Amino acid sequence: MAFVGVVAVVAVLAGAAVIYNSERTHAGASLRSFPQALWWSVGAVTTVGTNGDPTTTTGRIVASLMFITGVALVGIFTAAVATYFISSTMRNPKSRS
Repeated sequence: MAFVGVVAVVAVLAGAAVIYNSERTHAGASLRSFPQALWWSVGAVTTVGTNGDPTTTTGRIVASLMFITGVALVGIFTAAVATYFISSTMRNPKSRS
């Protein structure tokens, strides 16, 4: 579970850094500061949504990777929680109803 958290934090920070560097000087870009890029990155990796879309090709490629990473992390997190509940039920069979 800690591994998923570390991967998520690294993905968010790396995604924000690349988005910021590729978008900050592009005309018409809505992600011009690092805090905006960080907020966008959190929204992308948590699959909640984004506040503004990247306008550069690099930004769009990073966005695609962030979305895929987010879906994978949600799946891994859900599987880890399900595994925890199943294993705790198997260790304590009297708690089954």
